[in-house]
Amino acid sequence: MSIDDKQKKSAKEFWDLANSFHENKDYKSAIENYTKAIDINTNDPLLYLYRGQSKFKLKDYLGALSDYSKANELEPEDEYINESIGFVYSEMKDHKKAIQAFTTCIETNLCPSFSLYLHRAIQKRELNDYEGEIEDLTKAIKSLDEDDYILKTRLFKQRGKAREKLGDIKGSIDDFKKEKESSEKSTEESLNHWYD
Repeated sequence: MSIDDKQKKSAKEFWDLANSFHENKDYKSAIENYTKAIDINTNDPLLYLYRGQSKFKLKDYLGALSDYSKANELEPEDEYINESIGFVYSEMKDHKKAIQAFTTCIETNLCPSFSLYLHRAIQKRELNDYEGEIEDLTKAIKSLDEDDYILKTRLFKQRGKAREKLGDIKGSIDDFKKEKESSEKSTEESLNHWYD
């Protein structure tokens, strides 16, 4: 359905109002106004995505999933929509579907970020798939900048724990050493930044 300029303006006014309510943590009012905008413009994936975010904040995970799914139907290769679907499945403790959503996000993104691998690794850990967790943590580490020591510290620690669960003591010790080295470099970098 095509909408005219007057309807576009009206939908934009509801959108702006809804965003304001969302920013002020009045999620129920945000949902009401996103819904009014959707009633005017049913083909805008951002309206469904943002209404889903408000529902997510209210822990209405089924409602959020419904909106994210509609947004995904309208814009199937949007990384942020797929990532949001992964988060809602994670909150619903449906780790397999969360993994599927994060995998879709990784596969459709030309430059997957460390966070996508990290979120997928967390879901694999919840399913006791420590080999899969290690694989994704390794990809997360490789995707970081060389000098991103703070994040690397945390990732090496988690990968060391996963290796320990698999009985890979040598690999675990190696990762804990890397964690310590990254932590020391992070501290040194912080001190140099503040005292140079």
